[in-house]
Amino acid sequence: MPTTLISTVSENGQTNLGAYSLCFPYYVAGKDYYAMVLECRNSSNTAQNILRTKRATINFVTDERKYFKEAVRLGFPGETTAEKMKDCIFTMSESNLDDDRPQYIEETTKCSSAVG
Repeated sequence: MPTTLISTVSENGQTNLGAYSLCFPYYVAGKDYYAMVLECRNSSNTAQNILRTKRATINFVTDERKYFKEAVRLGFPGETTAEKMKDCIFTMSESNLDDDRPQYIEETTKCSSAVG
């Protein structure tokens, strides 16, 4: 099962990273359309940011120990975006696809998406 870090944008404009393993390809729409299913608590920072902005970036974490360890740390519930991102080891970069897409993590494989 892949581990992903979902990038979203908080209300104050800061990038938020949430760690998820429950993110699956979903082909119900047919081979010409691709979708992902993300299962998360409706009260999580990730869910609330996606509901508000309709945008997320999916970053697939590599198997390097330090990155996986950081993904686990970022997955701890209950922290604000500022608290969790304060000591983040990942290098965040702006998307060159669209101005309102969340930043992506340079050290991972990524997939940027509009939601809804």
